[in-house]
Amino acid sequence: MKLRWYFFLSLLFLAGLAAGDFYFIHTPSRYFLLLSLIFFCVALFCAKRPILWLSALLLVHAVHWLFGAYFGRDIELFDLYLFVTHTDETIEGAWGMHALFLPPLAAAILVGALLVPMRRLEKEKRRCVPLLWVLFLALLWPVGGLVDKDTTKDASIHRQTPPIVRPPLMDVIVVIGESMACDEKIVRRFEKLGGYARCILSAAVNTDVSIPLLLSGLDNPARLRENDGHNLFALAHRNGFYTRFFSAQSRHNLRYIRPYLGLKQIDDYSDTPKSKRAPKYDMALLRGLKGLPDRPAFVVLHQMGQHAPYIFYPGPKSGALAERYAKSLDYSFAFYRKLIKTLETSGRPYVLIITSDHGEFRGQNSRWGHNTFAPEVYTVPFFIRFAADPWAWYDKIRSHGDLYRYIRYLLGYGARFVPLKPPYIINGTMQSGEDGSIRVDAITR
Repeated sequence: MKLRWYFFLSLLFLAGLAAGDFYFIHTPSRYFLLLSLIFFCVALFCAKRPILWLSALLLVHAVHWLFGAYFGRDIELFDLYLFVTHTDETIEGAWGMHALFLPPLAAAILVGALLVPMRRLEKEKRRCVPLLWVLFLALLWPVGGLVDKDTTKDASIHRQTPPIVRPPLMDVIVVIGESMACDEKIVRRFEKLGGYARCILSAAVNTDVSIPLLLSGLDNPARLRENDGHNLFALAHRNGFYTRFFSAQSRHNLRYIRPYLGLKQIDDYSDTPKSKRAPKYDMALLRGLKGLPDRPAFVVLHQMGQHAPYIFYPGPKSGALAERYAKSLDYSFAFYRKLIKTLETSGRPYVLIITSDHGEFRGQNSRWGHNTFAPEVYTVPFFIRFAADPWAWYDKIRSHGDLYRYIRYLLGYGARFVPLKPPYIINGTMQSGEDGSIRVDAITR
């Protein structure tokens, strides 16, 4: 009788693991499921202490459930790299979204509770520790792969920079948002600001890769270290623009971006120190428009925007994640309206460009965050507004690569703007380019 109960609880435990996988990960890897089944059988039938090994199996699945509750997918190798290199930001973001992780934690506790009566019923088995260690280490290996991603890239998209054909004529203001996804509603909100708006493709699905690629015009992050003078700040400085970069994010957050900004060509650099005081949020970036010299300026304003956990706006931070994301959007558009008003009252000729580093899952199919090759993540807004008569060809922009070329054109390089031809390259999360890229022919959102 005890043996029957033992195996019944064992099957219930296995069913709980499988249910958690399909509920929190949605489409778990068949490799992970099969390996978990083999590990379960070996631990149950030949391990001396099966409950100890089943507890380890539950721990591995619980980690996957926590990850899946946020991203809605399996863990991949580059996710471990991102965790190691961004541990503090990961913990800070997860703490602000803790409600999202309560269901997988509760599920792990419920499934783990089955091990208590099983412990009383287990019998001594013969050892098979070496095999279990091999299987356990195989379980720890990230199940996601690069098989669906292209690891070949064009050598360059811009190395032949056109000559300077115009002196600086106006201020070029570029606002780079954070985690702002694009859809028809976002486009309509931008159009109400008085300009042209559409969705375009980002250069990558991660800030550390996307912003350097946008500013350098490269399609291969592995070439960022070449520092060959085609960075937008270098081009602007060379043509006589005053250059400025202001960020609402901390220098710690920017530590992987700063090496590729072209700091030597930036006349005025400022970021936001980490402080226990209440942050000033994105409105503080308006000071980036003050104190400009008489000559035209190239100014990049980098927002905190919709950075997880979506709390970077004044007022209460309570509410569901979707509500907080919506409030952060409202604050961003309030910032854009104030920015435009400041530009209009300055009397200086200008062109304003707004985009985002990457998009964001906002609860679609219970998925959040970015770092994933998905249209929700690599589709971002593009908005442009001129102080006077608009220049031509901005309606041809379809990607960050195009946007780089258009800004270069506004900075005085080349007699006309020539957009890229599809397919467009979307890079992953690693500046080494090791996690591959995908090619996209057109915007699907």
